[in-house]
Amino acid sequence: MSEQKSNSQRLNLKTLLWDGGCVLAIICAVAFGLLWKSSNDEIAEHKSKAAKLEKDLAIEKKILREKLNLSAEQYNKSYQEATTQLSSSLQSKDSKIDHLKKDLIDLNQEKIRAQQRWRAPLIASLDIAQDIYAMKWESNSRVLSDMENHSARTVTVCEKWEELCVKLSPYPELAPQVAKLRIRLAQAYSGLGLVSRVDLSKIDWKAAQLEEQKPEIEARIWFSIASQFARIGKLTQAKEYLDKAKAVVPEMKSTPDKATYFSAMMHLLEADILASTAPKKSLEFYIKASDDLAKIVTAVPTNTKLRTAFIQACLDGAMLSEGGTSAGQAEKLRKRAFDNINTLLSDNPKIEKPHLLYAEVKVLEAEDMLREGEQYKASELLKVARKHIKDGGGSVLLTAEADGSQAFIHWDHGERTKAMSMIDAAIAKVLKFKEAEPTNTEADYRLASLYWVKSSMQIKPADSIADGQKAVQYLVALVQKGAGKREASARRMIAIIYGDIGHQAYSSSQKAVAKQYFEQAKKQWDYLTKNWGECDEYKEGTRWCKWRINSL
Repeated sequence: MSEQKSNSQRLNLKTLLWDGGCVLAIICAVAFGLLWKSSNDEIAEHKSKAAKLEKDLAIEKKILREKLNLSAEQYNKSYQEATTQLSSSLQSKDSKIDHLKKDLIDLNQEKIRAQQRWRAPLIASLDIAQDIYAMKWESNSRVLSDMENHSARTVTVCEKWEELCVKLSPYPELAPQVAKLRIRLAQAYSGLGLVSRVDLSKIDWKAAQLEEQKPEIEARIWFSIASQFARIGKLTQAKEYLDKAKAVVPEMKSTPDKATYFSAMMHLLEADILASTAPKKSLEFYIKASDDLAKIVTAVPTNTKLRTAFIQACLDGAMLSEGGTSAGQAEKLRKRAFDNINTLLSDNPKIEKPHLLYAEVKVLEAEDMLREGEQYKASELLKVARKHIKDGGGSVLLTAEADGSQAFIHWDHGERTKAMSMIDAAIAKVLKFKEAEPTNTEADYRLASLYWVKSSMQIKPADSIADGQKAVQYLVALVQKGAGKREASARRMIAIIYGDIGHQAYSSSQKAVAKQYFEQAKKQWDYLTKNWGECDEYKEGTRWCKWRINSL
């Protein structure tokens, strides 16, 4: 029974479970149905809303399209109006720009014409100015030239040229004129001896169109500077700049005659520089120079400048080789010079320089006649010399030289007052000349010569010694700063004057002083013999001094 009860219970439980499952299925079906219905309603509603939204969107799209079309039409219309207006404005501006361009072109042309009105004459003036100076540079002196006018005014002109170069530099069209002005400035400064102002690095040779002439111009500038230094006795600097000149000579494009002329001028200056320290070598250069110039004179016989340079070279060489073993060479050179002086005077009687050269030779001949006791011949030669000095435009130094010889003739004839008056006047003239040209070594030599003549004319030993000492002072100063071609002549004169005033001191019982002068004289004769070689005069001078020293 309990087993039945248990089975019944299990049967009831299954029924209940089955009924519960059916009920649950029905509930689920009902719920699902409800949900499905609800979902369909929502979908329908959504579809309805979507359809309505789509319809609304279509209406809005249509409205928007209509608005856009309307806006596009309005924009196109505005754009066309703006484009038309802009095009019209641009055409107007183009027209104005064209007018402005035309006005600008007209203004530029007017400016150019205005510039040409002042630049053309300025360029012409600059060209003429530098051409005039170029001509002056070419024609001045016997040696590659320098400025004749060494005054302060010349420096002022150069400073104005410097300012002009600075002011014209910004204008490219004036570059040739600026370049040429700088060349002329370098030439001017070299002639003035203002070496620190010579600056060739500033010169645009290409702009000046003088590239081919550059070596020659540079050679001339360096040579001019070397000449300036040689003239004032600064021989080391003179040699330095002469070497610079010689270095650029091979680059020159010149004719054979011109090259020979340059070579001769270099030899002449080299001879002047070496005259005091190496007289034998110096004489070789003088001879080379005269040989070179002789060739050119033969090739171009009518060129008076060349012939004058040739004569000067011969006279300078003769002056240097006076006495010593080269005395024969001096006579040969002097004869060469005299022959060419006569040629110059015959062919060109109105040129002044040959007359002065002729007068110089005649004064030298007169001095030789005086040494030989031929006073009448000496006086006649001095008359000829004075005439040629006058025809040559005058020369203070040559006139003084002639006056010194003439004064000695008057003194020897017993006209002592006249003689002393003439010698004093000559000394005064040379002193005044020396004030104007303090670096002129020839003035020093001439003053010494005049004081020597005056010393020989003094009656009182004390006066004779005083004037002799003045002469020696000038000569010693000359030798110390470099006497050049006057070296032998200056030392010879010192030796003779020391001998003369030594004799005067001995005559006035000043034996100790006399001995000192004789010893000084001997030193000069020894120097001349050592450097110029033995000759009768040097040997006799040395012998006489030894005798006088030993006698004391």
